Amino acid sequence: MGLLRHVLRHLNGPQNFAKITTLVAALWAAPLHAQVLNLTPNQVRALAVAALENERPDQAAVASDALLKRFPDDPSALLLRTESAILLGDFANAASFGKRAFWNASNDIQRFNAARLIALSHARQTQDSRAQLWLRAARQFAPNEAASESVARDFQEIRRRNPLSVSLRFGVTPSTNINGGSSSDESNLFGLVDQNGNPFIFQLDEVAQALSGWEISGSVNLRYRLRTDQTSATFLDFGLNGQTYKLTGSSEDRAESADPDDPVTGSDFSSATLSFGVSHRFVLSPDAGITEAGLSFAQTWRGGEKNRRFATASLSHTWTVFDTDSFTLSGFSQKQERIETGDQTQIFDVSATYSTRIDDIGTFSFGLGLRDNAAEDEAEDFDTVRYRLGFSPADPFFGVNFGFNLSYEEREFENVALAGGKRRDEITSLSVRAVLSDVEFFGFRPVLTAERTRQESTTALFDRDFTEFGFDIVSSF
Repeated sequence: MGLLRHVLRHLNGPQNFAKITTLVAALWAAPLHAQVLNLTPNQVRALAVAALENERPDQAAVASDALLKRFPDDPSALLLRTESAILLGDFANAASFGKRAFWNASNDIQRFNAARLIALSHARQTQDSRAQLWLRAARQFAPNEAASESVARDFQEIRRRNPLSVSLRFGVTPSTNINGGSSSDESNLFGLVDQNGNPFIFQLDEVAQALSGWEISGSVNLRYRLRTDQTSATFLDFGLNGQTYKLTGSSEDRAESADPDDPVTGSDFSSATLSFGVSHRFVLSPDAGITEAGLSFAQTWRGGEKNRRFATASLSHTWTVFDTDSFTLSGFSQKQERIETGDQTQIFDVSATYSTRIDDIGTFSFGLGLRDNAAEDEAEDFDTVRYRLGFSPADPFFGVNFGFNLSYEEREFENVALAGGKRRDEITSLSVRAVLSDVEFFGFRPVLTAERTRQESTTALFDRDFTEFGFDIVSSF
């Protein structure tokens, strides 16, 4: 064994390499009387390890190939072959050997090592998205915190280099109001009054009231970095998302009672949005902060039918006030067209947010927003002002990172036919976001959300009162 290791360490050149190949391949293949040395599998494995330690990946490949001829699914031999292929620059075969090692691994250490080597193989071929997937697998099987953090650093480095970023989401969440229905069962409509001057009250049918159910949603968002330099970057954006709904049993009964011949179903409220656009980030001067401008186009479907088209131009800028404080000013202009009628809406929206971090306490944010919603359809023509207060504690609470948001909005409608004139809404919303930081699966952490919204209107038809719960995942790094 010592002689053979010495030969593998010191012989060089194609001719000697060929001799080594013949010698190792013959260890098990040659007749017993022809074998000069009788090596066990462990000895050949040690020979491969020694070759790698002495920076001779060609010799390690020969030894591990000999092992794989006899044990084609041996994970340790496959790992040795993967590493030697990487050192030889044979990255495509390295990824192939590594995947075989991963799927044949007998323990988490082998899975971790295989996943990291596969990620490295793809990264060397500039297949960055595949490398990121395998780094997530490596994170899942990391043996300790140091290894886990090392994977995160590798992932972040590749993410900075990778021009393509992908965001996927899927969720099934309950809601007490999937149709945006009224929280009242009766309302005054059209400003009608009786002979005594009292509002004439109409009984609302079941479908006009809130229906409970489950939202089934999914989305995919792609961003591709077209170009970048020291002060700017340009991106192409693509997005597709959709929602459909399933009514609860009680809501199905109510919908059927409203129209037994053609009852409303959850899919009647389904929607989908397809969008694409371009965005540009730039820095005007070293101390000026980041500015982002964007232009996007979108189309929506509702109940399976084309609904609206959108064109949006946006602009935002963030100033760093102190090391712990920032101020963001953003706005957008959007033109909408209702496909069926051709009615158009022009929106101008501006918002400002101030954020401050207090050590050992958390981050507070304060927001103010204004919108002018100028629409040909009077039911959508309104002005609004909104306020928002947010707080995120500095430290997790029993392994949960919380975020709280409280918002208040006032909407003023000049003339709404159903209201018989002016209409005013007050909308209050409280939301809680909880990231389960102690729970992780393939580099993702679960996020639970809950939101309570109450809308009070001068016309009861537009009163809203509903609660929604959500489930999502976010990347750990």
